Amino acid sequence: MEVTTRYDATCRICAASVAILDRLDTSGTFRFEPFDDGISAGEMLVLVERKTFHGWAGIATLARLSGSRWLAPLVWIDRFKATRSIAKFAYRIVARNRHRLQRVR
Repeated sequence: MEVTTRYDATCRICAASVAILDRLDTSGTFRFEPFDDGISAGEMLVLVERKTFHGWAGIATLARLSGSRWLAPLVWIDRFKATRSIAKFAYRIVARNRHRLQRVR
């Protein structure tokens, strides 16, 4: 199964997240592609077979498929409706403000 993740390469937070995921992908299942049109969708897109996951759902899908113990807390968060709702909300805030947040030191 091939998993393709599209992300905003102009965002340092996004690029750092992809670098971590790439290191944790010991099976070589994940493929990472920056948005090539110069315009970001605003959220990470994860394509698994014929399904598309975006935002938090994409992150949770990558964590689940990776099998990494380092990403296991994200899988746990996604299991419960209350924690999943909080994670979705947090993801949207970070995604919306990602270029401003990367300037903060």
